[in-house]
Amino acid sequence: MRFLFVLMMFFTFSSDAYALKNENLYKWCKAYTDSGFEVSSSNSMCLAYVAGIRDLSQGICLALNNTADTSRTADVMKKFFAVSLSETSTDSIIQHYVNEMRQSPQDWDQNAASYVVEAISAFAP
Repeated sequence: MRFLFVLMMFFTFSSDAYALKNENLYKWCKAYTDSGFEVSSSNSMCLAYVAGIRDLSQGICLALNNTADTSRTADVMKKFFAVSLSETSTDSIIQHYVNEMRQSPQDWDQNAASYVVEAISAFAP
């Protein structure tokens, strides 16, 4: 229960002013995919960012599945932030994200986190 409280406080007080935008993440991830998924100093942020969101999303899923909390808040957290464990590689998620962002430049000014969660959910609903 404490985990849910901390998580909700994080999302409540986090600021969009410092959020990573899709344009920047797309550029890093495009460089990563173009290099054949070889990590370099110019694209390492992509792998770190996507892997971090994937780990956090899986942690939320595990935490919510191991609690008896059936509140509306728990339902919302599951729906928007939790993904199940999957054998899908992070590289596959990144490639999916790049493909989606290439076709959606109108979304480049949006915060990247929710778009990465969507890419993860395409493989691990």
